[in-house]
Amino acid sequence: MKRWVFLIPAVLFVSILASASGKSTPFPATVVSAQSHTAQAVDVTTSSCNFEDYDGYCNMGPKEVTVAQVILRENDGKTIHAECRDGESCALPVVNQTVSARYVGTGVELKYRDAAARDHKEVFRVVREGTATRD
Repeated sequence: MKRWVFLIPAVLFVSILASASGKSTPFPATVVSAQSHTAQAVDVTTSSCNFEDYDGYCNMGPKEVTVAQVILRENDGKTIHAECRDGESCALPVVNQTVSARYVGTGVELKYRDAAARDHKEVFRVVREGTATRD
């Protein structure tokens, strides 16, 4: 019976450590590039263009989407290429600004202040990661 008294707190301690290690810790990153551009998106909707079951997507062409891209450099030289597309509100940070970054799911969350001293928290989808290249 005395063995269980020591085993239960040990199991609880290990489970607390395991759950805490799954959370990403913030790290400083420098914004190397931040730009926004429009691109042509391919229309992936299914269309039925016969007369009986004509739908509203039948004759849609390609549409323009706005893509915001950010390249970050961590202190160890690793680069992160991330983007944000239409439907997601993403304000771009200033180039050469140091931001607080944190991995969340398949993206990276950036926290920073803009020129008007307003706090921003944006989530960008990570497109590619790698080591720094010489410019």
